[in-house]
Amino acid sequence: MKKRLRKKLHKGEFQELGFSVCFNIKHDTVEEGMDTFDDFINAVEDMNMYVGGLYDTDKAKASMFVVSKECRSVTDEERLKVIEWLKADSRFEDVNAGELVDAWYGWD
Repeated sequence: MKKRLRKKLHKGEFQELGFSVCFNIKHDTVEEGMDTFDDFINAVEDMNMYVGGLYDTDKAKASMFVVSKECRSVTDEERLKVIEWLKADSRFEDVNAGELVDAWYGWD
């Protein structure tokens, strides 16, 4: 496969890795839960990464996927930094993070 096509398809040296993260939020009201969720998003963006996914307000459960803001892979150190941030905040519980996977083709 030619380099131009590999770049367009995010293959080979242009592959970008990301990871999934799931957690529950402890809260008294839906608004408080949403504020906590927003704090997580802001923290990840401050770490030069983007996050997308789902937050179920009824169950206070989030299922997210994290990628780099730049056209590159998330490093294992960045992954650990997000996990440590979540575990250090008592508002988050049951924190689970997946391994680094292909952000374009490697997750469901």
